[in-house]
Amino acid sequence: MNNFSNSEPPVEPYRPTHRPPMARLTLFDDGSVEGELFRIRSSSTTVGRRDCDVNIQHDSMVSDRHLAIDLEKQNGEYRWIIRDLESKTGLWVRVRKIELKDGSEFLLGGQRFQFQDSVPLDADARAEMLARIENGSYSGTTSTSGNSYAKLSRSAFIPDTTSINPLLASSSAPSSFTLIDGDYWIGRGSESAMRIPDDPFLASKHACIARESTRTWIARTAGAPNGMWVRMKQIIVNNSCTFQIGEQRCRFVSSWSRDEI
Repeated sequence: MNNFSNSEPPVEPYRPTHRPPMARLTLFDDGSVEGELFRIRSSSTTVGRRDCDVNIQHDSMVSDRHLAIDLEKQNGEYRWIIRDLESKTGLWVRVRKIELKDGSEFLLGGQRFQFQDSVPLDADARAEMLARIENGSYSGTTSTSGNSYAKLSRSAFIPDTTSINPLLASSSAPSSFTLIDGDYWIGRGSESAMRIPDDPFLASKHACIARESTRTWIARTAGAPNGMWVRMKQIIVNNSCTFQIGEQRCRFVSSWSRDEI
């Protein structure tokens, strides 16, 4: 029997240390976490509908040159950066939790949301809102003070209203929601403060908007299968990330990630 010391340091998987690293990009098949694999061996790779290194021709919501995947060297170390190239519909990165800033945008199911902070609220409107909270007809608490509130606006992700898409309607759900204080759930279920019953891609309680401190609002998911996707100009990838452009979902894995080893 061979005896091995418990103090033996872990052995890392081999990777090149002199040449630039490579990475992997997967375009998911519809409704799947598997799909078409692209090996990224260039210092700059473009993704878009046409005339790019990776072309997604069938998705009209993808811009001709939608994003770039760049390899940069900083302080002797390589890093990957995914950048939106001023596309029509943006770069959306999957996250579990995000601190909301004024103007933050995120996707849940087939819905697009925008957060606004410090929207003025006159005294009469505030008194009416607090009365609704106290009688249980509106989710929230009365602990906050001041004459401003946060607002969450909802629209369909697909901007072309002439498209035949059932998610464009969602007429039974409010198009905006006032956030005073407390926790606000978004989902299909009746227990959600902002209920969107006709979106089949939403969970009953899909995501929660909450105030973590007197000034900070956050959005978090509760393990909903389709997740939450936040709009970003760029993202620095340490290991891997999942993102969406148009209606195409993708996964990027750096060469040193242990995700697939």
